[in-house]
Amino acid sequence: MQTLPNKAAEVEAEQATENDPLALQPIELANFIEEVRREPPWRRIANVEADYYDGNQADTDLLEQLESLGIAWAPENIVGPTIDAVLGLEAKTRLDWKVSPSKDKQYQDVAEAINVRLNEAERETNADRAQSDAYAGQIKTGLGWIEVGRESDPFASTPYRVESVHRNEIFWDWKSRKPDLSDARYLIRKRWYDVEVAALAFPQYADILRGLANGIDDLSILAEYNSPMRLDLQAARQWPFDEGFYDTVERRVCIYEVWYRRWVREKVLRLPNKRVIEYDEKDQRHQAAQQMGAQVFEAIFPKVRLAWYVGPYPMMDMPSPYKHRHFPYVPFWGRREDLTGVPYGLIRPMKPMQDEVNARNSKQIWLLSAKRITMTEGVTNDDVETVREEVNRPDAVIVLKAEKLHAGGRFEVETDFALAGEQYKVLVDKRQALKNVAGVYAAFEGQNSNAHSGVALDTLVEQSTQTLAVINSNQRYARQQVGDLLMSLIIEDIGTDQQTVTVEAPGRPPRQVTINQVLELDNGMKGLTNSVQQAMLKVSLSDVPSTTSYRKQRLSQLTDLTKSLPPQIQALVIDFVIGATDLPERDAIVDRLRAKLQLDDGSGNAQLPKTPEQLQQIVMQAAQQAVDKAGQQFEVQIKKKESEQKDRELDRKEFEANTARITSAYDAETRRMNVAQVGSYNAETARIKVNNDDEHISLEHGIAMANAAPALGQAAPADPANSQASDTANTPAPQPAAPSQAMSQAAPPQPPTQLSDTSPGASPAETTQ
Repeated sequence: MQTLPNKAAEVEAEQATENDPLALQPIELANFIEEVRREPPWRRIANVEADYYDGNQADTDLLEQLESLGIAWAPENIVGPTIDAVLGLEAKTRLDWKVSPSKDKQYQDVAEAINVRLNEAERETNADRAQSDAYAGQIKTGLGWIEVGRESDPFASTPYRVESVHRNEIFWDWKSRKPDLSDARYLIRKRWYDVEVAALAFPQYADILRGLANGIDDLSILAEYNSPMRLDLQAARQWPFDEGFYDTVERRVCIYEVWYRRWVREKVLRLPNKRVIEYDEKDQRHQAAQQMGAQVFEAIFPKVRLAWYVGPYPMMDMPSPYKHRHFPYVPFWGRREDLTGVPYGLIRPMKPMQDEVNARNSKQIWLLSAKRITMTEGVTNDDVETVREEVNRPDAVIVLKAEKLHAGGRFEVETDFALAGEQYKVLVDKRQALKNVAGVYAAFEGQNSNAHSGVALDTLVEQSTQTLAVINSNQRYARQQVGDLLMSLIIEDIGTDQQTVTVEAPGRPPRQVTINQVLELDNGMKGLTNSVQQAMLKVSLSDVPSTTSYRKQRLSQLTDLTKSLPPQIQALVIDFVIGATDLPERDAIVDRLRAKLQLDDGSGNAQLPKTPEQLQQIVMQAAQQAVDKAGQQFEVQIKKKESEQKDRELDRKEFEANTARITSAYDAETRRMNVAQVGSYNAETARIKVNNDDEHISLEHGIAMANAAPALGQAAPADPANSQASDTANTPAPQPAAPSQAMSQAAPPQPPTQLSDTSPGASPAETTQ
């Protein structure tokens, strides 16, 4: 039940009820309830189907009939385990909510921040448990309900409430056909409350509520109240519900929470980002938006309102306290009849087979103990009933009359075990047929089946999943709608307040996202970036489940895939494998691995692969990057080698140039020395020739000249007289020599050998050879 937050809001709502032409009138509510009474009697059938799941599969009349026939009731509940297998599938394949921007990708950070808040609210409100309960009603009877609203208890751990509501508390517009009830005119929740709780919720009507619980007959007291409860008393007594709206024994009153739509024709404002809001002429922001090009036009649209009634008496009427345009109750549809729209689940087609299984079980047990007696009248001293009881005893004693037997009397007891065997064969067939009509095969439940190969078992499981495709599709749609309503409440509470949210995602480091961040504009005004109110967000479901069983399956696939990779590629995906485990230290291990192996570039864009196909794509990209990097390194090495080769070529050329320059200089010096030596030799030869022709040259002078001839390259003295004097003064006195020796010393010297081919290091002696 919705409660108002404070007294001021109650007064405001009461005043709005009196003056608002859109308020719900009691006669309208009576018409709604009359429509509900004319809907098909599906609720009674749904209650019976729920009893079949609980094992209550026989009514009082059937039990009395079986007892009169002497047959013991022996039910075998096959419906319950079969439904439990389907409910386990929901828990195994449950998908998380994921918030994403509907159009503009610039609000991606806002979507991630709201996604963090939504996941927190999901955990705090136990939304998964509530949706599992709604899914159970969807599977069993074809309909479950979820309420998404604000928590009225200020001491609750969360300001939001996500609860499952029983189907018999909700009544809706039967003419509605859309699964989200967006075309429904009304939705009514009927619930009984203690009168004191109702008096606290509506303190202005506490006396009337207590009077109803006390069973007052005179309702004229209502005329004293200047309130919405002032109405025609005769109309109040014509309340269409038969069960009444107050209980004097348990002191309770029945409160109707009525959500209804009023269609209006009013102006709306369409902003440049295609967002449409109601136009308020008094709002300066709307006027400024219109001047800046926003479109204003009239449109027909519904407004959601809320009213509380105690029976036919209105307590309060007000516009919807929520910003969204939906009823806060989400239906989880199973299957629906084509013509009537009556919801039903998996138990409906299973009921006949379940009844036959129970009947054959009881019949078989009866046949195993039943006995057929054929006897002649008077053959025993006991009456028929006594004989019947005695025969069924294991220690039976029956005394027969001998004279009757001698006269042809009969007394026979027969047991028909053949008929019991036939009953058992049919029973086995009906057990399997019961699962087949529901589309749930033995392999789906983890039981033995006729299929022995893995492919055949997978096929049976897949077939069972396919038979549940319609129901599971409706469940995903409803789960997404629950997320939308909860996100709307979160965004409404955030408003324009600046908040910083820590966004954590598998495979990347945590980061801070600031929403509704205030910025100083160039013109001195303030603006918002990452505005939550301007972002157009939507809730969808993640691609893969987040359950423990799926994580194990995913880890097994990642491990097998990693083992099949080359060793140099395995290091590129080892962090993904560790991150997919359930180890408490997996985050620290992943961070250390990435830091050691340099797998994280710090961009924060790395994400764990969700499927083996994504992992294979990541591996291929990593391998391609490794190949590209190796190619780049190879090109660098090639360029380096080419540069070194060019440097060596330049060094070689420089060496050859230096060698050629040195050789040329050496050759030039050698040629100069040869020219000088030849010139000196020619001059000396000419001088010796002149001295030989001169008759005044002495023998001593000839000997000295002969001794000086081997010293090539020495210049002859310019003056023979001075030379002779010098030789005489510096040279010791010559010894007498043989005439032949003197003649040999006087012989003319040989010309020097050419030096052009000699090496620079040759000695003078080697040169003269």
